[in-house]
Amino acid sequence: MRARFFNVAALVFGLGLLGYFVHVTGVEYLRSNLITLGAGLLWVLLVYQVELMLEVAAWQLAIPRYRRVDFFTMYACTVAGSSLNHLLPGGQAGEVLKGNLLRRLVPPSQIVSSLVMFNFLFTATTLPVLLVGAIMCLITGEVPLSASLGLLGGVGITALLTGLVFLWLRRGMVEDLLRVGSKLPLVGRKLDGKSLSKGKLIDEEVRNFSTRRPRDFHLACLLLVLARIAAVAEVWLIVTLLGDPVSPGVAAGLFAAGQLFYYLTLFLPTRLGVLEGGSVMVFTLFGLAGSLGLATEFVRTIRKLVFCFVGVGLWGWLELFRGRPSPACQGGAS
Repeated sequence: MRARFFNVAALVFGLGLLGYFVHVTGVEYLRSNLITLGAGLLWVLLVYQVELMLEVAAWQLAIPRYRRVDFFTMYACTVAGSSLNHLLPGGQAGEVLKGNLLRRLVPPSQIVSSLVMFNFLFTATTLPVLLVGAIMCLITGEVPLSASLGLLGGVGITALLTGLVFLWLRRGMVEDLLRVGSKLPLVGRKLDGKSLSKGKLIDEEVRNFSTRRPRDFHLACLLLVLARIAAVAEVWLIVTLLGDPVSPGVAAGLFAAGQLFYYLTLFLPTRLGVLEGGSVMVFTLFGLAGSLGLATEFVRTIRKLVFCFVGVGLWGWLELFRGRPSPACQGGAS
């Protein structure tokens, strides 16, 4: 009941935020950019749709086969969660929403383990794409040397942090977080020995994903790498449609630099305005026109808003019309 209340309250709040940010961005401003892009926006939406579907398939593989739900439900949860991620600071609030929307169909412990595995693999599989982008910029000489070296340094720092998270996952990250939470006021009262035992089971599932289900693990990694390649293709496509095409190597470098800047702005509300400024800076450092970077980020903002509307619609469908939870899920079986 509390999860349902959270979902409905979040839906109303998300609708309000969506309307607010459309107002802040400006309806006329969005309309003028849509006219400039024309039918090319459909190609941008299609490429992003491919990226999204690859990510959904990867998340689906993180759930054991006997607990998996249909692809469309997973897709609806993903788009609904992504819409909340775009509307709230931190970029992770949507993960909570995904879990709440899916808990009627999948045991909570397996939802948590699948989301932990998916989000870690998402970052880990992004790294090789970032590295390839940085190396291509360095080798081709199409980007100033200082920008290429800075990009390599950023990738190195990201790889180091990802490695530390990997070690923490091997140690038992979920159990550690639950132990810390058990010592906090209010929250600690709800975390007992049973919660810690579930945390151990979740950590075990995360640690053993690659060994117990190697086919699912490797296929999920492949799908996520393909999704990142689709994201690079989106950057190339937008820049090309805006009339100033770049090589695939530069597009990969722009994606890498943009992704690193995104990591730095995770805790800013929706990052509207900040991402545009960051895009101008990145394009300028790459020796391209800052106005091109601004226009590119504007197109991505429009794409995000389109999928926010889709996500809010699917969010409402999941919460208001999806069936009741199965008996196996009500008990939180692992």
